[in-house]
Amino acid sequence: MHVMRNAFVIGFTLLASVATAAESAFEARLDAVAIEGGLKKSKPTEARVELERHLALVACGEFRSATNAPALTIVLGEKAPGEGEPAPFTAYAKLVGDKLYLWGDDDRCPATCCAVYGFLEKVLGVVWPMPGDANIVAPRADRVRMPAGWSWSYCPPLQSGWMRGGSKKKGSRKDRNAKLAPKQLRRTQAEIDSANQDVLRWKLRQKMYIRESIPFGHAFMKWNDRYVDTHPEYLALQKDGTRGTAKKGSRKAQYMKLCVSNEDVVDQIVKDYVKAGSPKYYNICPNDGYSFCECEKCKALDCRAEDERDKPISKTNLSDRYVNFWNRIAKKIVAIRPDVMLSTYAYSSYREPPRRERVAYPDNMCFGMV
Repeated sequence: MHVMRNAFVIGFTLLASVATAAESAFEARLDAVAIEGGLKKSKPTEARVELERHLALVACGEFRSATNAPALTIVLGEKAPGEGEPAPFTAYAKLVGDKLYLWGDDDRCPATCCAVYGFLEKVLGVVWPMPGDANIVAPRADRVRMPAGWSWSYCPPLQSGWMRGGSKKKGSRKDRNAKLAPKQLRRTQAEIDSANQDVLRWKLRQKMYIRESIPFGHAFMKWNDRYVDTHPEYLALQKDGTRGTAKKGSRKAQYMKLCVSNEDVVDQIVKDYVKAGSPKYYNICPNDGYSFCECEKCKALDCRAEDERDKPISKTNLSDRYVNFWNRIAKKIVAIRPDVMLSTYAYSSYREPPRRERVAYPDNMCFGMV
């Protein structure tokens, strides 16, 4: 008898919970959804364009903002009632009654657009596995369902979480491998530009945006042309006994490595840093290529394993020589600006952990994993 009574009580409690959950859910037909805001100089913003595009995909047809007694109004770019100023780089979504507010710190980032993607993903189940509108996965639905009072917020967990690819400038990215394909299969410049836009939009759909820009890229591509005539000792010693190349502006010149054991090279980098205004972020990424310095002082900085002794320098672990180089740069620049952040690469022959050296200024170094 006690077991039956307990079972009845438990069952009643579960039914009551389901009923309460049902009562607290919000639901509106897609053809009764209106959109407010998201306009700039009478033109729709990217946030509004993306919201309308995806709602049309979910509805498997055309979407038009409801004009007569909407069941749900999505308000773009306006904070919900009672909310304070948005936190830096943060996007928000909040349902208040029959209004869904999507907003955020649009002064620093595309936060309202990010809030749109958060709503589409969390409420409607939309996902973006690949760039391009043809690759959007949008589950079909005729209504919007979410908990009453639903809310969501997002701030990128990384200061600089970004992927390469895409460009806003038309004609700025060529199809380098086009010559490998028959002419009939090569993409036009218009197709390349469109693909670049798709990549940029896909990264935003993945809620990628940069909270703090950290400079990367080959930092010393002009050093050959600057110093090959006046200070060739700044440049890497090659196997043929030369330093640098007389072919200024060439690909080889741009990819010339430095003589990283030369303290005058460190001092010149420090001078360039001061001349640049002693910025918080400063790029000291090595150039691409395999023309590593062959001088005895640079080789003395290496920590070769036994099985590397007969291999070409480029085929060995050169992390120790570069960590030593970066430590010497950091020591002098940190003395000028203690909060400086020096960016460089963990890449190529210096991608493996160093064997002897250790990063002496870990709070002032940012490594790009390539």
